[in-house]
Amino acid sequence: MFRTVTSDVSAVSSFVANSTSDSHYVSLTEMEWYGLFDALYVSNKMGVAKPALEFYERILTAESCTPDETLLIDDTEGNVASAEAMGLHGILFSDVNNLREWLAAYASIPPDSPWS
Repeated sequence: MFRTVTSDVSAVSSFVANSTSDSHYVSLTEMEWYGLFDALYVSNKMGVAKPALEFYERILTAESCTPDETLLIDDTEGNVASAEAMGLHGILFSDVNNLREWLAAYASIPPDSPWS
């Protein structure tokens, strides 16, 4: 998952960057999970998946983001490593509490914020 990191929380955009199959995509869409985000980028529709650099490049272009203002949160080390190789910030997701602490420290987002 990507999130553009800025100092103004109201200006933060969040989007899904998911390597997924058609059946998984349909399941998550039916649960309305994707509706929590501003945009959706899924490999089964894009024809390219993480950790390919092209996957990230296409999303950055579509979102008019630069790597240094973009954060990838992912639970796969290889995906985080490839994003960081492009200059994105990366967090290897392990648990929610760790993520909240990281976002509070990195993005100046309070741990009790709805964005954390």
